[in-house]
Amino acid sequence: MIEFRDTFKNTINKMLKADLNFYIAGGLIGSMNMNKQHDQDMDIYFRTSEDFEKALNFLKNNTGFKHVISTLNAETFNILDDSKSSKSSHFITAEEKSEVVQLVRKEFGEPEEVIANFDINKSMIAFDFNRIIKDPRFEEPLHILKYHSNTLKRICKYSLRYNVTPNFKKTSTLKMELYLITTIVQQFKDQKFLRGL
Repeated sequence: MIEFRDTFKNTINKMLKADLNFYIAGGLIGSMNMNKQHDQDMDIYFRTSEDFEKALNFLKNNTGFKHVISTLNAETFNILDDSKSSKSSHFITAEEKSEVVQLVRKEFGEPEEVIANFDINKSMIAFDFNRIIKDPRFEEPLHILKYHSNTLKRICKYSLRYNVTPNFKKTSTLKMELYLITTIVQQFKDQKFLRGL
């Protein structure tokens, strides 16, 4: 089945012992399904917003995790060695830098529903601790299904992981270019780029 590295296994066990309802989806499961261990992050999904809130409170109050960032899509935590945890500090020390767990709040639902909405077909896989769930498109050649600001970075990551060239015949290059231009223009309008200048 799925064999997690110790850091992720310990995190999963802590969360299951706390009676949290969740499943794991995306790149980590895809890598492990191929007996590869590339991902440094574990994306955790939930069936309901209540399940998400319960997990968020658990991780925030557990010394084995350090909250790193909140976004509209997820809450991100560094997984710490409990003996080296410095929850009082706002910084991650070199000894604490480790794998990451992301509690995803962008979408709630059953694994089949959630992975069907992923942007890249090779991420359309989940594990609910009873079975591996794959969208039928997972087995197709690597291609983009939806676009967002991280799509290019993600397609490069998946190309390297699966040692393949993306199948842009399934993806309109013009559609991708229009999306990227629109996104960049919108970011300038929102002055997201200007804040860093």
